[in-house]
Amino acid sequence: MPLIHIAVVSFIFLVAAAVGAKIFDAVKISFDGEAEKWLFSVAAGLFVFVHFTALTAAAGLINRAVIAAFLAASAIAARRELSGLLRKLSDFAMRAAAGWRADAALKAVLLTAVVFNFFFACAPVTDSDALTYHFSFPKIFLAAGRLTDIPDNLLSYFPLNGQMMYTLFLSMGNDITAKLAGYSFGLLAAVMVYFFTARRVNAEMALPAAAIFYTMPVMVNAAGVGQIDTMYLCFSFMGLWALVKSIDTGERKWFWLCAVLTATSVTIKINNVMAVPPIAAAYIFYGLVERKKKNFAPAVDLGVFVLIFAGLICPWLIRNIRLTGHPFPFMNLPFIKAPPHEMYLAHMVSHTDGMTLARFARDIWYFFLGSPVIHPGPVLLIFAVPGFFMRGKGRAMNVMNFAAVSTFLLLYAALPMLKVESRYHLVTLAALSISAAYGFCAFEKYFSAVKLSRTILAAMLALSSVSLSVYFGGKRLPFVTGFQSREKYLDGNYGYHGVVRPEYRSAMKFINENVGRNGKAVFLGYYFVDAYYYKPRVEAAMPSFLGLTSMADAMRMLDKKGATHIVLIKYFYRENPDGAGYLNSWSGALDIKWDIDKARAAGFLRTVYSTKSFEVLQIAYGKEG
Repeated sequence: MPLIHIAVVSFIFLVAAAVGAKIFDAVKISFDGEAEKWLFSVAAGLFVFVHFTALTAAAGLINRAVIAAFLAASAIAARRELSGLLRKLSDFAMRAAAGWRADAALKAVLLTAVVFNFFFACAPVTDSDALTYHFSFPKIFLAAGRLTDIPDNLLSYFPLNGQMMYTLFLSMGNDITAKLAGYSFGLLAAVMVYFFTARRVNAEMALPAAAIFYTMPVMVNAAGVGQIDTMYLCFSFMGLWALVKSIDTGERKWFWLCAVLTATSVTIKINNVMAVPPIAAAYIFYGLVERKKKNFAPAVDLGVFVLIFAGLICPWLIRNIRLTGHPFPFMNLPFIKAPPHEMYLAHMVSHTDGMTLARFARDIWYFFLGSPVIHPGPVLLIFAVPGFFMRGKGRAMNVMNFAAVSTFLLLYAALPMLKVESRYHLVTLAALSISAAYGFCAFEKYFSAVKLSRTILAAMLALSSVSLSVYFGGKRLPFVTGFQSREKYLDGNYGYHGVVRPEYRSAMKFINENVGRNGKAVFLGYYFVDAYYYKPRVEAAMPSFLGLTSMADAMRMLDKKGATHIVLIKYFYRENPDGAGYLNSWSGALDIKWDIDKARAAGFLRTVYSTKSFEVLQIAYGKEG
């Protein structure tokens, strides 16, 4: 069992909560109960931790010793709050154990998901997104000791607080530590849904809401793959909770806290910027229309909101301007003269989706039921639709639903592709889970069969989604229990965008053993390289290099890059029937225009490894003369 990883992740989350509580005590913010206090506290503490990590990385000081010293100092400074939190958790665990018999079937299903999702998270990372940037960027930053430029990867120019969070956890462990952090964010999100429902909607609906939310297939998937979606979800959800508090109390400090938490969610996943207009609209509506507040100055409040928001996001945009001359190199904006990253055009041209009314209807259906593995599933749809339209939910739920659904619609309209990717809309799904609980509780009251209804709900969740937890978690049990080595696990589970797994693992092992840490391999064939497991430096070839027509120019560019090897992913290429070079199956921008076969025949490139799908070529400099 990965006990050391559990200890590290638990320590960081507990200390973060203690630090957050100390901050709130200092600024004298009051809460409605201990649960609300500690949930906001853990968000505030993690806000401090991620920005400390980002600042030390920007200053060139990021390493394990600095992070460990910071965590130790934080624990000492907040030792009183930490001690109080441990007592509260102990009391909560005892009360939960004593009340186990109530809703036993639903609790058993939820606990099964928690346990098997944990097993899912306790295995080496194999998800392509995690290997391409969520984990590979932190690895590069820690190796360099600073926040360094990664020019071959378009994704490195997004705000990187999600990767900074993983840098924090990776510095204190390895990929399993970081995956357990991602798992913990998902579990924390379920706790947030539970207590928001209990405190702001109806206590009877809290457990069904949390169970429906946490057992959704998309949440099962998020628990074990090591992505950043559950991170942004936690900050965004708490931002909406702060919005509800600001509307209920009329206190501006809650609205400003909403700004801090929402901006943090955007610096983790930029898609959530679409939450800002609904937040502003809800704040103005309830301030002007419903509450009719005296001295209500929305312009002032929104101005402060914008300043806070800009203060947290602009450092990342300034970094982009310094590195590329463009604040948003991952977007093609006509009012900015600087061109976007060259891989943006290659990727967008081949993957942009259209939008029609018929397409929207199909997308909504696909959003709920498109995949049994990565979408919300039928249980949410069955209960959320009636629950969403029922009256009497109260202001808190109305605000949450308005903000979440409006964010979904704005994001759907804005995204050029992957419009209904479920993980992009987790905040919407969290709100709909509460609506689903509302609809379910109305159903059980109508039939006056609470125990039977909850047993039926438990069975529905077990069949539709918890079975996935058991399957994914069970597959990892041989590794978790020590019966399978790390290498054997990776040999059986690690592939690359459809490439045959044994071939890819074999090629990776060859590169790691023969290129050397001082070497550099340039990959030809795909937009990104999943750099996490490679020992030498690796990067993806850019369209500007692939599109060269002169072999000599290509060799000179490789020399300028300091490349020692080329990795040709033959799986993605076919020979050009009309001339030299190769045609790419992903995008014409990745076609190889210069004559790689001629370079090989002339001795400029020497094949040192070859399979059906891969070829590794060593570069012989000087021959091009």
